[in-house]
Formats: sequence, C-alpha cells, structure tokens
Amino acid sequence: MNTKITLGLLLNALLMAGCSLFPTDKDYRPGTWELLNMEFKDFYRTGQYDRAEAVAQQSLQIAENTLRAGPIIAVSLDNFALLYQRQKQYRKAEPFFIRSLEIREKVLGPFHPAVALSLSNLGSFYQAQGMLDRAEPMLQRSATIQENALEPDYSAWAKSVESLIEIYRLANQPEKILKREQELMIVKARSNLEGEDKEPSTTRTANDDAPLPLEILVEIDPRESDELRERGIKGRVLAKSRITHDGQLRDPVIIESSDPALEKAVIEAILKHRFKPPLTKAGKPVQHTYHQLFSFGSADFDERISSYILPSKTNDLPIEFQYDKPPVIKVVAPVVYAFSLRRDDVSGSAKVAVIVDPDGDVREVTILEATHPEFGLATRGMMQCWEFEPATKDGKRTWAIFAFEQKFNGFARSTEINPSTRKILKKIKATSPDLHTSQHLDTLPVALYQPQPPYPYHLKKKGIEDTVVVQFFIDEEGAVQLPRIFKAENDELAWITLTTVSRWHFEPPLRQGKPVIARVQIPMKFDSSNEHESDKRIFLTLVK
Repeated sequence: MNTKITLGLLLNALLMAGCSLFPTDKDYRPGTWELLNMEFKDFYRTGQYDRAEAVAQQSLQIAENTLRAGPIIAVSLDNFALLYQRQKQYRKAEPFFIRSLEIREKVLGPFHPAVALSLSNLGSFYQAQGMLDRAEPMLQRSATIQENALEPDYSAWAKSVESLIEIYRLANQPEKILKREQELMIVKARSNLEGEDKEPSTTRTANDDAPLPLEILVEIDPRESDELRERGIKGRVLAKSRITHDGQLRDPVIIESSDPALEKAVIEAILKHRFKPPLTKAGKPVQHTYHQLFSFGSADFDERISSYILPSKTNDLPIEFQYDKPPVIKVVAPVVYAFSLRRDDVSGSAKVAVIVDPDGDVREVTILEATHPEFGLATRGMMQCWEFEPATKDGKRTWAIFAFEQKFNGFARSTEINPSTRKILKKIKATSPDLHTSQHLDTLPVALYQPQPPYPYHLKKKGIEDTVVVQFFIDEEGAVQLPRIFKAENDELAWITLTTVSRWHFEPPLRQGKPVIARVQIPMKFDSSNEHESDKRIFLTLVK
C-alpha cells in the first residue's frame, strides 16, 4: 500500500472518525476497578452479600462506562452471576452468565480460553440445577477450547472434564465416562510436564540426552512489589531466557508486556534468579530455554489486555484501514521525557497517528500536534517501538490506523518521576560528586537486558543511516535513567534509540567495589545494508 498518497486525507478521516487509542486511566484513578474487585471477593468469601452486591455494582459501572474493555466487563458480570448463584437466586444469575459469555465471544473470538471459562461457569451453573441437557454442550465446548489452546488453563480444563464425567455417570454412559477419564489423565500429565518446563525441547523422554527438570535455587517474584500494587498496574509479561551450563539466567527477551513498569519489574527480578546447573538424564551439562509468564493484578480476566484500548469503530475510515478486530498490543514501550524538559519541570502533550501494517509492524508514525517539539518526537519514537499483532478483516490480516495522545507531567502513570530519577535530578542540580563518569568505575558495566531498536521501513528503504550517540545514567540497581541525545543527524532514529535504551538493564556500576550512579554513553549504528540489524550487541564507551 502506498501510504504517502493517502496520508493527508487519511489523517483528516482519522480525526473525524475519532479512532484514538487512549489510556484506560484517563478518566479514573488507576487501580480503582481492581480494588473494587478485591473488595467484592472479600465480601463474597465472608458472606457479606449485600456489601458484595453494592461493590459489584460500582465495579460494573466503571467497567462499562470508563474502561469499556469487554473482558473486564465480563469479569464484573461474572461477579454478579456467582453472587446470585451462591444465594440460589438462579433467575437473577443466569442473564449475567449469558451476557458475560456473549461479550467474551464477541471481543476475544469463539476459541479463546476466556470463552472456555465462561462456558465452564455456565455449564456448572446448569449442572448444579440438574439441567444436564443444557450443561453438557457448554462443558464439552469448554473442554475442546482448552484442548486446542496454545496455553490452556489446565485447572479449568480438568474441572470441565470432571463435570462431564459426573454427568455421564448420572446418565449411565460408561463409554463416554471412559473416554473422558482418559482425557483427564492426559490433562493432568500435560499439566505436570508443562509446570516443570514449558519449553517443548525440554520435555522429558526416555532418551538419556533429555534434560532433567530445572531446579530453581533463588527466585524473586516481581508481583510482590508494593510499588506496583499501590500504582494499581495490571497486565502480564511473558519472558524468554537462556539458562547457562552454570545455572545463570542470560539473554532475556520480552515476548509480551502490557506496561513498561511491569517489564522493568520482571527484568530486575528474573536477572536475580539462580538455577541448579542443568543436566541431562545422563548427567551431561545442557542449556535450557526458559519461559516465564507473570500476571499482575486480577487473574480473573484476559490479562493480555493492556492499559490501552484500541478503537473498534472504523467505518468512517478508507476501506483499506477498516477492520473487524483491532491490532493486539504485544509490547508497550516506555515514553522518554526529554532530559531538559524533565529537569525544568516542563509539562505538555503530543498526539500522533500510527499506521500498523498486515505484519503487525509499525509502518509509519506522524506527529499531529505537540505543545513542545520534543514531546512530539518522544511520542513518535515510543510508538515506533511498540509491537503488535495485526488487525484482521474477514479473518485476514489487514492495515490499521489510530491516533494516540501522550501527556507529559510528573503525575501521569507513564511519565511520573520514579524515586531513582528524582534522586539523580537532585544530585545534578546540586552538582553532586556522587555522579561518576565511566572512566572512574572499576570496569564498564555489562548490559544484561538489551533489546534492539526497530529500523523504520521508510528510512531503511531510502538508505537513511546514522550513528546515534546516547548518554544516560545507570543507577545503583543497574536501571537506565534520564537518557538524552549526545549526537545524532536524524531525529527519528535518535528518539527510537532513546526509547529502546530506556528499557535496558545493566550490572550495577561499581567504584571500589561499591554500587554507584554512573554517567555513560553508547553509539547505536543504523546501517541500511545490514540485514541482521537486530543481531548486534552494543557496548558502552568511556565518558570523561
């Protein structure tokens, strides 16, 4: 598609159609829905049903009127359904179960594990009332969805199968009982294997070369962070890492992340994990590929849904950009607050238009408006680093376009000042000698987590190249703080580099064996002739 030909008209249509991606925390305090949901569970468990109903009503209103995210609405509906079912108010409960199922099918598709959960709930509801003819098809479909899912919920799958076995016992159908009992054995076996190691290549076999299950010696759980709980951040992070022969975790890769704060917490935690040196059954050293999935906040809804909602209405856009299902956000990259503007407490906003191609790649980002030029550049650089699964229309991948507005101030969740940044800014203003240059360190810190920047399609196609030099601080924990451009010819590549580097994590800088704050710099080369741009590793250079 030639996006340049239609871009001017397209942007006008985009603004007229109101196809904007917006943060769900725009109109309410982050974490309100989650806190209400937790309160509901407490009241439900302790039998305080009147109070549980009142909280459930508040939760549903926020889900429907503010968050407007289907899976979250479905959870609020489930709360009502379970509450009324507990009180044997079956006529009240059934419509909530049914509506929850309808929403999940519409938003997530008929084969999503969350749909299986709704089917299981409704099937169990009918079974408890002796309506076995209505319960059976619900439970059968739930089990089938879990069986074919990439990451099945084994507990829910087993529950559906066990319910079916009970139905067949009551109906005296021994052949169906035998078939489901065999299925239940398979479910439990798969659950045990994947609980030990989800990587298919490490599944245990009779072969002596097969690796033994990993044994974790040190494990840090990022979900126990008080800061994340207080900020009310929900979502999930899927990470993949390599376990070396000596049990060290190396080369982490973030496959999915719904919030930069969650990504940061996961990276900091898993880099501290330690494993017993992995061996094969024959006792030979071996390397593992290790997957870890961390869910934050409520676990009752599809936590792949991020803190942002993509537009579902596209009828007013050119036909090339209309879709049935919007792009799915895989990785949300952080936004970089320009160093000088952060230092001088300058606030503002920027709005961009984003085009996502049928491969899920961000093809183009156009700055629509900005209260300060650097806010526009930062927002564009951030969106170019987001990762998506493509939109679909009639089951086929297609193009998508949406607008996004980013606010810059010290209070918005994506730009608030963290304690480490505040500490460094204070030292800068006081010209503190505690900020060390790299030449005074015991050794240059090594990057432990180093995602690479995307190379925009239109720049690489035109052969536009650059070597961007970025300066930043590494705090005592190894996190990157306050990155800024030291040298660059191309603004677009410069801000993509800033965004990428802000995600990195290093070994803590040391001076005389003690962790310190260090100022360092790196060169990032964009070479249009390099077909393996993402394979390179970047190393620090000295800052005097």
